[in-house]
Amino acid sequence: MFANSPSLLWISSSNLRVCGLARFVTTMLIAPADYQEGGKANWRAIALLAHRYFGSGFGTVYDISTILILGIAGASAMAGLPTVIPTGTSSSLPVVR
Repeated sequence: MFANSPSLLWISSSNLRVCGLARFVTTMLIAPADYQEGGKANWRAIALLAHRYFGSGFGTVYDISTILILGIAGASAMAGLPTVIPTGTSSSLPVVR
């Protein structure tokens, strides 16, 4: 029944290792002041590193691909909502004005 469990555990642990490595690298390469509100790395540390170390062209491609991926993920979530929300519930929701 759970034949793929070891593979899924390995994939999820690898994903956590990559995220931990990215967190460590961004902490070492970006000044703490850049993480503050309004700083260059506020909410976009990896994008800042892409622009700084790989150039403006690669950084722009990284920014555009991130926007596209997030847009597709949002559209996918919105497309899947009708299968999660039962029919008839939208009429019982309160109207916020």
